[in-house]
Amino acid sequence: MDKMNCEKCSELLLEYMDGELSSEETALVRSHIEACPECLREYEDYAEIRRTASEHAAGPRAIARNRIRPRARREGERLEGP
Repeated sequence: MDKMNCEKCSELLLEYMDGELSSEETALVRSHIEACPECLREYEDYAEIRRTASEHAAGPRAIARNRIRPRARREGERLEGP
């Protein structure tokens, strides 16, 4: 594979996230994502979908652990101030 573009990156993104690409393809996708805001946004969208699906499959405790507690901690830190 010579060069990565948005179309190729989009086609390979899920395989990249699953660790199914060759080391060369992985490096090309990673470099492209780091340089391309649109492809980075697509990667982040997929990551959020996976995270949400995983939390829902794991149930309410996972949602509390992964979302609510960190938000509450940040809010507490914000209220405490410096």
